[in-house]
Amino acid sequence: LRNDLSQQLSDVWSGIAIKDYQARLDNDFRLKLTKDIGGQEEPVRGASTGEKQVLSLAFVGALSAKARSTFERAKQQSKNLFRGGLYPLVIDSAFGSLEVEYRRDVAKWIPTLSPQIILMVKESEFRLEVEQELRPRVGQEWILQCETRKNASRELSLVGRSFPYVIQSADGFERTNLLEVPL
Repeated sequence: LRNDLSQQLSDVWSGIAIKDYQARLDNDFRLKLTKDIGGQEEPVRGASTGEKQVLSLAFVGALSAKARSTFERAKQQSKNLFRGGLYPLVIDSAFGSLEVEYRRDVAKWIPTLSPQIILMVKESEFRLEVEQELRPRVGQEWILQCETRKNASRELSLVGRSFPYVIQSADGFERTNLLEVPL
């Protein structure tokens, strides 16, 4: 299992990473980034926050690919204890710490992870390069609307329309509402 996941991790990482680092799982299933220095594999010290985020996403991608391949094999064998599956994937703030180049590549790659992806993004994350890659693949869109006791309001602009993002509560309670965005 570890070798399979490590290979998947390496494949995903090499397709997205800008720098010539290698990603793998060690014997204790810890994520490792290494680089070749004079023919020696050395740990990367001081990886950026974005690189760490891409590494984590690559690991999620490796897990998803392993579940998918296990599912495909299990379909052919009736008595298989490990069935795998095609699972929806929920990712929060996938683009928060990424530079433009990583943002674009990750936005291209995320839809390949699962048949159903639920992305939670801040307004600042869903910018030009991310929206260009993902907009054609969006099947449904929702806003997490903040209802607050404070006399405040804020609008959010999506697909050329404005939506209430922060509103004042009529009953004095704070809550989050799901507001559907018509596509």
